[in-house]
Amino acid sequence: MKKILYAVPAAVVLVAIAAAVILYPKTVKVTDYAMNTQITITAKSRGADRAVKDAISEVKRIDSLMSPSLSTSDICRINSAKANTRVQISPETYSLIEMSLQISQKTDGAFDISVNPLIELWDITSSKPRIPSEGDISKAKSLVNYRDISLNSSDKSVLLKKEGMSISLGAVAKGYAADRAVEILRNHGVKEAIVDLGGNVYVLGDKKRIGIQTPFKKRGEYFKVCTVSDKAVVTCGAYERYFEENGRIYHHIFDPNTGYPASSGIKSVTVICANSALADALSTALFVSGEERAEQIIAGFDGAEAIILTDDNRTLNISGN
Repeated sequence: MKKILYAVPAAVVLVAIAAAVILYPKTVKVTDYAMNTQITITAKSRGADRAVKDAISEVKRIDSLMSPSLSTSDICRINSAKANTRVQISPETYSLIEMSLQISQKTDGAFDISVNPLIELWDITSSKPRIPSEGDISKAKSLVNYRDISLNSSDKSVLLKKEGMSISLGAVAKGYAADRAVEILRNHGVKEAIVDLGGNVYVLGDKKRIGIQTPFKKRGEYFKVCTVSDKAVVTCGAYERYFEENGRIYHHIFDPNTGYPASSGIKSVTVICANSALADALSTALFVSGEERAEQIIAGFDGAEAIILTDDNRTLNISGN
């Protein structure tokens, strides 16, 4: 019996391989730098390359829009204007400032974007940080009050009431950028991804285990691991940026009421919720507030939960209603 052999055209084989490559989901991981931190986005999807590229571009766009140092950014234009001068900004930045002021009201000022004069005075990240004089701290503190930020919704403008006032979205912008990156990924059809913006992590899709760094220990040493899906995990701690003098640590998270780095009995706060911008702001508010007030604050935010590590190494789990 004769065997009949059928030759498959090479073009057909190549088309089949190409179709498999296009249809089969692949994992793409890209690391870049923006918003003064390393950013890493990992996505598993068909067309993941383009999705991740666009998501990183979005983070950089938000960085340029809300940067505290770029002269053309909305924030710099607000801070450069004279007192009682309205500055028209993008609807996007306006909405984030509006949200920030609402959180300030609900946290009784524990979160306050007008804290920038204290950030600049202390200059924790400089090569030779120092403790400012009491007079300088008092002067800077007098310029910190979220109630002195005036918004006009009709033309999306912002006004600072006191000469020398300035604002910073440093405690909320990364969270917002993570939200936007996730939205870009979703628009590309991505259903599984991790967006990591230096402590601001968003898990899209399948559940992932996220470790919470043990303060002042080597990177990757965790005191708790949480499992999340379609939520942000944002940590605020004194161990990221600080200097030590006379046995005391001075970090970058300031208490608007004292003008000093917050000393609330808390080492670390991690907030978990569906909105990364909210988690970002709340983590700062809870860190500044301390244990008792933290429970009162989180109760006002449905769907949010917090993991707090105290100075005496107790782990507290609290959540909103």
